[in-house]
Amino acid sequence: MPAGEPTWATSRVENLGRTPVSWSHDGCGTTTTLWGEMATSWRPGQSNDELGRQFHSMLEDYFAGVWLTFTPEPFVGMGTYGCADVGITDEVQPGGVIEQRLQWNGQVSPRFGPPPTGMAHFVATSGYFDRGGVRIGDTTGSSLTSHIDLWVSGGRDPRWLDPPEIVDRMLASSDMRAYFAQVDQGNRKLFDGNEPWLRFNVDVQLWEAGLIEYGPSKLHFALIDPRTGDILGIRDRAWVSDVDGYP
Repeated sequence: MPAGEPTWATSRVENLGRTPVSWSHDGCGTTTTLWGEMATSWRPGQSNDELGRQFHSMLEDYFAGVWLTFTPEPFVGMGTYGCADVGITDEVQPGGVIEQRLQWNGQVSPRFGPPPTGMAHFVATSGYFDRGGVRIGDTTGSSLTSHIDLWVSGGRDPRWLDPPEIVDRMLASSDMRAYFAQVDQGNRKLFDGNEPWLRFNVDVQLWEAGLIEYGPSKLHFALIDPRTGDILGIRDRAWVSDVDGYP
């Protein structure tokens, strides 16, 4: 899996039995999820004051591991996507096959730029299948799971700063601090109707680190060099959910 380049996977679910299998799913109709974790971790950075601790705390799920996620083909390029919260049941006849494609965009989730070179452990999960009222799957009766180890080649420059360190560089900016103070006054409060924004912009090879505000939605962020940590500018722009995804 070359870092920074798309990698495609194909999932194939086949009914090998002699009777129909029912498949329950939501509005996306995805048979198989595929995600991986690398055998490495991010450097933690430094949270030296309350603001820093808040930023790191709100991003801790992303900082907890180096995640690589495959996206179903219909949603590739859409940023973060959601599925209609409905229950739909289809039948897979004997010998029937459901084949779908998924893509890894070459970045650490969620859009944290190319991962390091190294091994990643992937888990593929398929559910929920039922034959004659009996769930097909693991001991919980909910899913079928497969595991595979894959090598990521041509990874990020090891001299680059890790995402937690990028947040620290952003918080060292007096201009960004002044902006956060402006947000956190009067009826507006920091992290109430707004939240941290952290993305690697592959088009310009720079980090965007700052805040997303809702209603009307906009982004305010520092552009940060991944190698030096220098702030090269501060930008405001509209947030486009279909392109930018959600935090």
